[in-house]
Parts: sequence; C-alpha cells; structure tokens
Amino acid sequence: MDEVSSATAGHRRRAASRYCSCTDDTDLPDDALQLIERRFEDPAVGAACFKLRFDNRHWLLGIYAFFTRFDSLFTTFGDQGIVIRHAFFKELGGFPDWPLFEDVELGRRTRRRSRIVKLLAAVTTSAERFERNGVVRQQLGNAWLILRFLLGATPESLTASYERHRSRSWGSG
Repeated sequence: MDEVSSATAGHRRRAASRYCSCTDDTDLPDDALQLIERRFEDPAVGAACFKLRFDNRHWLLGIYAFFTRFDSLFTTFGDQGIVIRHAFFKELGGFPDWPLFEDVELGRRTRRRSRIVKLLAAVTTSAERFERNGVVRQQLGNAWLILRFLLGATPESLTASYERHRSRSWGSG
C-alpha cells in the first residue's frame, strides 16, 4: 500500500487497484493483504470488508462482533477495513466529504450495485468508547445516531451531537 491520505474518521490507502479504509483505532490482521488479494481474484467482487473483533472480551461486545459477519446497513462500518476496487470506488463517487457516516453512505451506494463480501478474518478495534460509556449505552447511542441519519438528519448535525456526547456517557445529557 503506497498512498496515505487523511479521512474524517481514520485513513484510506490505495493499493494497486483497490482502496482500503480503516479507522485509526483498528488493527488489520497480519495476513490482511493475502486475504484481500485472494478475495479480489474474483472479478465479480467489487467491495469487501473484515469481520470485527473488539480488544475487550466483554460478552455483549462479542455478540455485536458476531453480527458483523453479515453485511447490512447496521453491521458494516469503516472500522472493519472496507476494501473496494479503485474503479468501482470512483464510479460510486468515492467517500462523501462528510464529518460522520461517510462509510455508511459509501456502503449504501455500494449495495445498490453490488454486495459487500465479508473476508474470512477479523480486524481488532478499540472498545474504549464502550468501556468509558458502558457497552449498552454506547451501542444505543450509536443506534440512535444511525436511526437519525436514516431519517434524514444531516451528517453535520449528527457530528455536533456525537461530539457533545463523545467525552461523556450518552445518557448524561
């Protein structure tokens, strides 16, 4: 992977004919490049991502992580190392220049034309927000933001809400 550019929630890399987008608190598996290469040997695969694992073994986080093996609007996010063919990425218009949910929007655009294939391994992402805010409270806050997004709230208004609650628990005001 040779080019690195800043993204709103992490970083993006261009690798030959593919982009990989991953948040900065997520670690790719050691064999990520081999898994990506192998999966993208199939020309029908336009986009893929890893399953998710948290760096905390909390049982509820394990359940959340389990569901990331399925692709949906509620189970596939940028912290899973989204990989997409460069040409397909360009056709979709790339990531929108939004402060939040740019990964969700790219996923929506992708699913209109293709499916997002799940790779056989998991990335490991930080559970720090879940530890700080409480697992259930953080997940409910995340779900509330996604619901508001789907109902038409702008990414800018959601970012303001997210930032207000980022340093404290979702339920504290």
